[in-house]
Amino acid sequence: MILTILLAADVLSQKVPGTIHTFDMIPVEAAPEQGVPNAFFVGRTEVSWDLLDAYRFELDRKAESESSVAESSDIIARPSKPYIAMDRSFGHNGYPAISVQYRHARCFARWLSLKTSRQYRLPTESEWKLLARRSKITQDNILEHAWLDENADWVTHPLGEKKPDALGLVDLFGNASEWVTGLKGEHLTYGGCYETLVQDAFPPKAVPEDMDNWNASDPQDPQSIWWLADGGFVGLRLVLERDAEGKPAKARAKGIEHEPKPDESPEDAKPDPARLKEKGLSG
Repeated sequence: MILTILLAADVLSQKVPGTIHTFDMIPVEAAPEQGVPNAFFVGRTEVSWDLLDAYRFELDRKAESESSVAESSDIIARPSKPYIAMDRSFGHNGYPAISVQYRHARCFARWLSLKTSRQYRLPTESEWKLLARRSKITQDNILEHAWLDENADWVTHPLGEKKPDALGLVDLFGNASEWVTGLKGEHLTYGGCYETLVQDAFPPKAVPEDMDNWNASDPQDPQSIWWLADGGFVGLRLVLERDAEGKPAKARAKGIEHEPKPDESPEDAKPDPARLKEKGLSG
């Protein structure tokens, strides 16, 4: 299989084999003094539902089934079926994917790495802070660039409708908050979302994962390890590592598929009656 990478004006356009999808990655220079020793690429937008759907609905496997060559991405687990509409009926095609747990985001990044043979992952906290500093976004101009409580009407909006920042990124602040990995491996989100006030979104601050609240109403037992029943504001943006020559780094041999797997509900899991009663959802 031939993988096509198109370069234009420093933007890397990534085709995802086996799908119809292409997305843009923006180059970012290193800043060792700020905890970012290596240059990297970052997604111009947050990950869309369109691209996440190709992963979760196994749309790539339809193309793979026509080939006799086994795909390495087949070893990556796919999300279980959610029991509610995780897009909250805000919008789907062209909108940011939301309600995604940290592990789900990592599995998606690993699937994309194996599909493209390049090392995609979530940003580190230092990388995200660097993007924010270089964005030139301030509290005075943030609403030109971000969907926040003051202008979003409490829903997500199509990707790319707001003005790009100084790096060429859109929706770094607002729309969906974005998963990052903390210095000690913490699961954090940054950037705020469509229901975040300007004063809370900027200056940027970490919001730690809060499963007690972000997945409180999931009636399944055990609860989903993929979706956030009450976290319809959490999305993701990906980073692509670069090698010593500045080119896209090759995918690592090992990833999340080699880590211990947490318990999860089967795809046809039924809500637990006791949990439904506890949440006031039973008749």
